Parts: sequence; structure tokens; C-alpha cells
Amino acid sequence: TITFTDGPQTGTFYIGVPFDFRYTFSELMFKDSKGQGGTPTNSSRFMLKNGTIFFDDTHTFQTKVTPKNRDVQLDTFSATTVGDTITGQLDVSDGSFRFPIFANAEDTTISIIDSTPFPIKINSAEFEALVKPRSKRIG
Repeated sequence: TITFTDGPQTGTFYIGVPFDFRYTFSELMFKDSKGQGGTPTNSSRFMLKNGTIFFDDTHTFQTKVTPKNRDVQLDTFSATTVGDTITGQLDVSDGSFRFPIFANAEDTTISIIDSTPFPIKINSAEFEALVKPRSKRIG
């Protein structure tokens, strides 16, 4: 039973448990292509520059970048566009969202977060990085 203190109410009501969508990427790793197949290497410095999230039918989400010994960085994607929003209609979008990282891959945690009840469909992610070799493999 639901009782409203402001008198009778009409319309549709949704009741549920708050839920946070969270996805944390595993540690990104550079694999050297020399030799037989790609093997992980510890002889290079692997610095992440930017990330891109590809999505369909999504309303909003945040990317959370947590580098070691630095402040957490939150970047927000929203499908709501000022001037294009229609009242009573949910805005969803397809496309990509690019966000900055600028940190060492080994010491950085990257997550996608959504605390809203609106749809989120993540297709894939892509990361741009700089690799600085400290030594070379032979063979």
C-alpha cells in the first residue's frame, strides 16, 4: 500500500531498488609483436592518453579514471541536448564518448559508472597510448 501525504495522486509510479551499474576494466597491457605471437613485455613504458567508449541507445554514464597518487577524474556523457529535448520523451544516443586519461597504465583504474534508471548499452572501448621501449628484443 502506498499512501501520499499530499492527497490523491494519478499517473504511473515506478518502485524499485537503487542500483549502480559499474564496470572496471582490467589492467591494460602492451604486448610486443616480436617473436612468436604477442607476449607481454615489461621493458616498455606504457602511458595511456585517451579512452573512447562506443555505445548504442544510451542516456547517460560517467567514466572514472583513478591514477595512483592523483585525484580521481570523472567525465560525464549525457544524451540530453539543450534546446533539442522534448518534454516527456527519453533522450538516447548512439555513438562514442572520448575521455582523457594521461597516466601510466600499470597504476591506473578505469571504470564506467551509471547511477540512473535510464538505459546504457556499452559495445566496446578503445584506448590510445604511448609506448616508450627501454630495451629491444632480438628474435
